[in-house]
Amino acid sequence: MNLRETLGRRLLLLDGATGTQLQARGLGSGQTPELWNIERREDMIAIHHSYYAAGADLVLSNTFGVNRLKLRNCPYSVDELVAAALENLRAARDQAGHGWLGVDIGPTGHLMAPMGDLDFDEAVASFSETIRAGAAAGADAVVIETMTDLYELKAAVLAARESCHLPVLATAAFGENGRLLTGGDAAALVSLLEALGVDALGLNCGAGPLQLSAPVRQLVHLSSVPVIFKPNAGLPHTAEGGSVRYDIDVDTFAAAVAEAAQEGVAVVGGCCGTTPEHIAKLHAACAGLSPVPPFSKQTIYLSSGAQAVDARALDLASLAPIAVPDSLDDLLDEVFDRQDEEVPVLRLDFSQSSLPPLDAVEAVQEISRLPLWLEGSDAGILSGALRRVNGKAMVTVPGKDRETLALLHRYGGVAYDPDSGTLTDCRRPRSSL
Repeated sequence: MNLRETLGRRLLLLDGATGTQLQARGLGSGQTPELWNIERREDMIAIHHSYYAAGADLVLSNTFGVNRLKLRNCPYSVDELVAAALENLRAARDQAGHGWLGVDIGPTGHLMAPMGDLDFDEAVASFSETIRAGAAAGADAVVIETMTDLYELKAAVLAARESCHLPVLATAAFGENGRLLTGGDAAALVSLLEALGVDALGLNCGAGPLQLSAPVRQLVHLSSVPVIFKPNAGLPHTAEGGSVRYDIDVDTFAAAVAEAAQEGVAVVGGCCGTTPEHIAKLHAACAGLSPVPPFSKQTIYLSSGAQAVDARALDLASLAPIAVPDSLDDLLDEVFDRQDEEVPVLRLDFSQSSLPPLDAVEAVQEISRLPLWLEGSDAGILSGALRRVNGKAMVTVPGKDRETLALLHRYGGVAYDPDSGTLTDCRRPRSSL
């Protein structure tokens, strides 16, 4: 079976930290780890091989920071670094005689607008360049990880879905409070990623397996696709001499992650501070375990970048629409008033407005954390807005308009038919571009 077919059918083991191994081999503070793909290839091959030898099924390339936004002054191109990284990974895999190759995609290092200055489409373009290079170099999967902002995560997943046919695994970094840095919770994460058709979703980094046990179990409860758990080696602290140490031992780490696997997690591994020893212990602790096959949870979520609501639980008739005015300032005044009423969803009606939905959505998202319900605009005008929705929106689709439904299946969303009152959860097919 290929990787996509294997996900959820048997427990898959990921690798541990690459950075921890690089530091152990002399990577200094402030140095660029991805340069080792070209300048210290034997070290990279040895690191990757150590994880395959420990039992990892899928090992990730040393490309976490390879994107045009982060490596502006690098002596090598994105294509050169990614090609070298996959060549090293392939050499390690061939030595081990088993396993898959994952092209690793990390954050851009920039804040997304409106909180920062990174435009959504610029982020998509940056991620796309790295992902296309990984696919061309022979990666078996795209693995997006350590995302702390659902909007940037959407940009990365959309880039993967638009750039290749490879399986997409996507993980976010939750804090000990069970949320992302920008506020997103487990339901918002599941809502967005399932809508975009990822093959597996979950958590990595952020904290250790003990601190993240509750959030990852939430994901198992909510998700209809396989769940990934790749925590740190506990919580870090600075030891004598300035080195970083983690607060649980290898056996405790392995036991905690294996317990999550027993409760439904389908893909396990380690992040910051973990080593081949952690992965070998985890491999042994998970021997004989099989994941609970994922199944549809029968929820229809709407979400923003911070929260999600089950559309089936809403009293849709009571959610009066905001008749979108022609002025953004007037629209934002209306949104403030509606939020004061503590509504669960913002319903925006564009039928009498000359204001482009894209402009309206971007402005509203600057001040509101509520999911969006859009209506009164045709598919051609709505396309840009749905692409940039931070989360998963609902759209009124009278008469089952095929063009609008196709748009919802492309970007993920919920279709509401006012004639029948039915809700349709539209998700991007996992194998399509």
